[in-house]
Amino acid sequence: MAAPACATHATFSGGKRQPSWVMPSPSGSAGELFEAACPLRVLNSLTRTKVPFIPMNGREVFWYACGPTVYASSHMGHARTYVCFDVLRRIMRDHFGYRVTLIMNITDIDDKIIARANEAGRPFNELAAEFEHEFLEDMARLGVEPADEMPRVSEHVPEVVDFVERLIAKGFAYESKGSVYFDVASYSAKHPYGKLRPENVGDEASALEGEGALGAAVTELAKKGACDFALWKAAKEGEPSWPSPWGEGRPGWHIECSVMASEALKRYGTGGVMDIHSGGVDLQFPHHDNEIAQSEACLGCKQWVGYFLHSGHLNIRGQKMGKSLKNFTTIRQALERYPARHLRLLFLSFRYNSPLNYSPEMMDEVASKDRAITSVIQNAERALRILPKGNPTKVGPGASALNASAIAARAAVDAALADDFDTPTAMNAVLALIADINAYIDSPSAFAAKAATDGAAAGLAAAAAAATAAAAPGASSEEEPVNGPALRRAAAVVSRVLRLFGLIDAELATSVGPVSASAAGAGAASGAGGDVTAPFIDALAEFRQRVREAARTGDKAAIMAACDWVRDDRMAALGVKLEDTSSDATQTWKRTDPAELLAEVERRRAAADEAAERAAASAEAAAAAAAAADAILAIPDERLFMDAPQFAGQFSAFGDDGMPTADAAGAPIAKSQAKKLAKALKAHSSKRAKWLAKQ
Repeated sequence: MAAPACATHATFSGGKRQPSWVMPSPSGSAGELFEAACPLRVLNSLTRTKVPFIPMNGREVFWYACGPTVYASSHMGHARTYVCFDVLRRIMRDHFGYRVTLIMNITDIDDKIIARANEAGRPFNELAAEFEHEFLEDMARLGVEPADEMPRVSEHVPEVVDFVERLIAKGFAYESKGSVYFDVASYSAKHPYGKLRPENVGDEASALEGEGALGAAVTELAKKGACDFALWKAAKEGEPSWPSPWGEGRPGWHIECSVMASEALKRYGTGGVMDIHSGGVDLQFPHHDNEIAQSEACLGCKQWVGYFLHSGHLNIRGQKMGKSLKNFTTIRQALERYPARHLRLLFLSFRYNSPLNYSPEMMDEVASKDRAITSVIQNAERALRILPKGNPTKVGPGASALNASAIAARAAVDAALADDFDTPTAMNAVLALIADINAYIDSPSAFAAKAATDGAAAGLAAAAAAATAAAAPGASSEEEPVNGPALRRAAAVVSRVLRLFGLIDAELATSVGPVSASAAGAGAASGAGGDVTAPFIDALAEFRQRVREAARTGDKAAIMAACDWVRDDRMAALGVKLEDTSSDATQTWKRTDPAELLAEVERRRAAADEAAERAAASAEAAAAAAAAADAILAIPDERLFMDAPQFAGQFSAFGDDGMPTADAAGAPIAKSQAKKLAKALKAHSSKRAKWLAKQ
């Protein structure tokens, strides 16, 4: 139903009034309007179903992520979890427009840390600091954005003690032999325990697994119920400890996250509760279920977490990763073998909460996708850069098909990301659009013909292309020119998603994005501007200086060396690939990854060095052969059979003319051999005469 007309009207001189305006009325059912307002659906581990995502406070999202226990180098399982949640965070912020506050803890007090430190004879905090630093370096190399807050357990021990005291006061915890345990039976009488994994409640083995190796034996002797878990562990010899009302001790594992999350969230006015809690699927029980129980008991709330998101397992060639299977791979080992972007692409190829199988074959597929991404960026940039002034902007069949393909891809990405962050489907839509962009750049007319021929199977793109071609009066058979706005639009869809997923930086994405006012006339893509030009200007200035110096001395070789230098040293480091063409009058360039380009330069230089070494060795061998030949030609005719190395030791007697008269054994020289020797002497004499004439 239409909204009522606007009640107020502006009145002008002469009694004229502004005509009435009717407010547009949104179409669709209440359910459709709700989906439009809240499009994102997530797989909530608390329900094990996809449910609409509705934050507590408008567009604000408060998120707590279980961080690392820093006792050793982080492995590929950690990489998968933190990169995936980095992607989800970017999608929520940059695609859905939420204002996300992310808190991620660092567990620097734990049984594993203490055991490892004792084995190495080091203070526990020193070991933890080392691996925390390494973890943060690994995250930076993987492109994971830092959390907004990163609390450490060691800095929140007093808050842990206060939290435990409140649980005791409420009757949900008890002290025993200097330790404090959460009373699962007392809690279960009033609240549901095991919200994530109710089927695991009562499983003593699973419950004990969360107690840690150092506390398990003592725990079993001191607690009331088999599933009760430690909130505070009494001090033992060789372990760090802090003061508490129950004596010296240290926090239990589960309580650490509850305290750090609640304390941080209170500062944001949430009362300690949150929208999202994330972690690996292996943490659901007992860790996350125990977090929920102790937090809801202490805070007196019914739902501490609105949405629990869990990342899936990472397997190596179908097997769980483990040192016993000799397939344990650290992040640093993986980064020595593959670029960080390849690892991110691998993780994007699977839903964040599904199992992922990591193998060299899978990485080959990832490399193929990366080549497609690199090629479309380079091709689109170059195609836009070389558009001539006054290039036609009328939308032809090819441009119409590309526009339709871009619209379809954008819609597919929107739908996929709203479906529990379905990055594999979104990436497939982008890769399909990349193929269309490359085909369009190669030949807009051929692209239009293919889209039209595909018919209904190609959907919107084919229909749009066919309709435009049919409507064009007197359609020409000449090649359709590349349409700058259409190409920019399609490239902008690709670059936006790649930037959203953390696969390219903002500067690179801008270069193939919407046209800027200054670039519109020339058809060039807009650049990032600012200080990005400084290194290029520096390279140009130094190149000019080298060419000027070479020109003053007339040194053409130095000019060519300067050309090679600016190509291989300066431009390569800036990610610009200069390419020679068959025509000396033209030069092309492409943007690419500086590391890959410098590696290519090094390979080319290494090949040139090897060729130079082979040439030098060949020249040296030739010189040695020439010297040996000269040494022979320097021998007088009468001394040939006595001094030449090829006759050494063959004869024992010679005539006055130097001809051999007896072989090495003293036997007379046969007539046939004498004829051969005479022929050899004649040839030597002839060559020697020519040689002497040149001396």
